[in-house]
Amino acid sequence: GIAEHEAELELLPVWMKSRRRRRLGGSTSSAEVGRGSSLSTQEAAPHRSRSVLDDFNEEAPKPFLQRFMLRPSSRKAMGWDVFTLTVLVWDLIVIPLQVFELPEIGLWTTMELLATVTWTMDLLLSFFKGYESGGEVVLKPNMVWKNYLRTWFVFDVSIVSMDWALLVFQSGDLVDWLRFSRGRRALRLLRLARLLKHGHRLLQVFSFVRSENLLVIMRIFWLLIGLVAINHFISCGWYALGTGISGHTWAEKAFDLEGTDYDLAYRYLTSFHWAVTQFTPASMEIVPQNAFERAYNILVIFFGLLMFSSFVSNMTNSMTYLTKINYEKRQRQNIARTYILAKGVSLSLANDIMRYVTVSQSLRRSLREADVMAFKTLPKRMVDHLRVEVHKPVLGTHALFSHLRANDTAVFARLCSYAVGEKAMINGEELFHLGGKATGMFFVSRGQLTYVFGYGETEQPPVDIGVKQWLSEAALWAQWEHHGRAIASSSPSDIVELNAVEFQGIAMRCLILSHLQEYAKLWAKSASFESGGREHITDIWGQRLRVSDLVQKVFNIEEDNEAQKLVRIMGGNEFTLERCFKAWAKYNEQVKQEKKKSAEEEKRKMGGKRRRGSFRGSIKGQRPMRSGSSARSGESGGSKRR
Repeated sequence: GIAEHEAELELLPVWMKSRRRRRLGGSTSSAEVGRGSSLSTQEAAPHRSRSVLDDFNEEAPKPFLQRFMLRPSSRKAMGWDVFTLTVLVWDLIVIPLQVFELPEIGLWTTMELLATVTWTMDLLLSFFKGYESGGEVVLKPNMVWKNYLRTWFVFDVSIVSMDWALLVFQSGDLVDWLRFSRGRRALRLLRLARLLKHGHRLLQVFSFVRSENLLVIMRIFWLLIGLVAINHFISCGWYALGTGISGHTWAEKAFDLEGTDYDLAYRYLTSFHWAVTQFTPASMEIVPQNAFERAYNILVIFFGLLMFSSFVSNMTNSMTYLTKINYEKRQRQNIARTYILAKGVSLSLANDIMRYVTVSQSLRRSLREADVMAFKTLPKRMVDHLRVEVHKPVLGTHALFSHLRANDTAVFARLCSYAVGEKAMINGEELFHLGGKATGMFFVSRGQLTYVFGYGETEQPPVDIGVKQWLSEAALWAQWEHHGRAIASSSPSDIVELNAVEFQGIAMRCLILSHLQEYAKLWAKSASFESGGREHITDIWGQRLRVSDLVQKVFNIEEDNEAQKLVRIMGGNEFTLERCFKAWAKYNEQVKQEKKKSAEEEKRKMGGKRRRGSFRGSIKGQRPMRSGSSARSGESGGSKRR
């Protein structure tokens, strides 16, 4: 008994049963929420306080119109924004080109109809798309409608109505004047004002880029694209000025010389060439021929002076930043190389070190919450929302924390807010080593780790730990020192750490504290028994299926049969052929035992019926004999007593 007690993992005092009744909410104690009673969400509702987790309850009832409101950052809203931006880019290119008298082909008509339908649908969807105000997303229908009616509604209705009028009505003096005159072109140019409404979304693409080198390169290309777009508008305006006024113009001199008929491409490229020369010291043969063209040329030169200076400045800053990034990498390598040479490190080890330093610099770590300085100014409740939404799926992979979330949402939200930390690792980086004091439990949320139990002769083959798996759960229940080492085997690898001290402090105010105490006791007993003592417990003992079994026993949940467990194995990340065959063999053994048990039960019932039948027959036909035999047995008993 003493040896068995010493071999079992010793729990922390917080997980030991206490005889003192601790009141919860003034009416509920941990003894009342004890072993064998499963606390449902409805029973706990009167005693739990509202937490940020309630805001993420997908089953919470919503008003009818609220169900149709879209967040600006939702996938549906962003997908629609991408489509409308594509149509907007088409308008930005094609509408200015109308000054070149585009030929009437089916493509222009089809795209014009598509653009009109798109902006009509965008007008309707604007009534159901939330907006940002003061750092908050407003989704109340009445406030969204008032905001849209005050801002872009009149503009959208006027432009969409004009587009539908030009498409539907094919005859009439006003329609003919709009269709074949420059008034239609001027009205269609109003569509380009949508760039003020949707243009800022073009810049959101930079928020999805994580590589600093790629981000700098994309900014350079963005400057070039912006310069080309500006020259596109200037060239179209220059051609419109040359063909829109009477008299001697640059277009008449350049294109009507000797009656030559120039095609659309040549006329556009000539105008674009002239626009580019206004931004650079280059020159060409096109010059203004009247006062209007001369004034337009002067304005473009002043505008080009400002734009070219800004372009060169931004280009220089981007290249300087890119050079600085590469210089810092080279500087770190030079410092490491200087240290190695000064200490006389062997050539083979020096090559290994420099190779790792070079590779590690090219690997990118994932961003953590602590790395985002902008989050320091967020309100506390918004930070709690963020942490719950980020860490809820990770902790929910563990069956115990999934039940904790269902039974006590306030405590689960506090765990996500105060007890959870993040670690960003790269390939080859060590999470913990053999003999180190454990500070908490680790969940793998991204990437993969390799765990090795023991050291030297007792070292076991490495085990891969992937997403939806965890390490060092024993640190939550006992004083724990790591019995192995864990190293990141992929880049990037994200680890979520549940601090043991914070978890124990928060759990003391939990509605299901008795269940946690029972689970800790059962976990320590099972780990010690199955591992052959506490010294042989690994840091990865108790993965998804084993923990699910323990939680079922603690919360008195109806246990799955072996066939259902087999399905869980095949559908989870713990599937191996060995576990599959073991589960199938155990299922077959269970079926045989059930058949044997039912056969014995049936045989026992048949035997009971026969005995009752023979007893009734003896009562009816052999009553005197039974009396005589009883008398003889009594005499023999009396003789024995004598």
